[in-house]
Amino acid sequence: MSSIESLPSDGRQIEPALQKQTSQQQNTRTRQPAEPEQQQSARHDEVQKEEDSLQAERMQAWREKQTKKKDEQLEEIKEAANELLESLGVTLEYSVNRELDELIVNVKSKESGEVIRQIPPEYMLRIAERLKEMSGVILDEWS
Repeated sequence: MSSIESLPSDGRQIEPALQKQTSQQQNTRTRQPAEPEQQQSARHDEVQKEEDSLQAERMQAWREKQTKKKDEQLEEIKEAANELLESLGVTLEYSVNRELDELIVNVKSKESGEVIRQIPPEYMLRIAERLKEMSGVILDEWS
């Protein structure tokens, strides 16, 4: 006797078996795409990190190029100013106050090397330092 003959003619026992088999197939189908989606998401994150890194490198290179360009322009201006002022017997000396991030120019006598004038004057630098200190104190009190 074959298995088909042993089943009831109304198909009641076939239906639950088919439902179970169909349900297992659907579960298998729905689980399979989840892994590729996770892999795809991980790959997307990896690609995004690489793009962000490349963008950061490009920005850094651009900033360095701009800084170099500004430094070259400043050097040209310094040379032109010193050439012009040489006939007056003075030279310009440049420095940067790192605390204030401020350019300081000293006008010096070419003969004696004496500082004739400082731009900005020393008293203005002291005021700027005090203001910076006070702003720090005010921020500390508010926080």
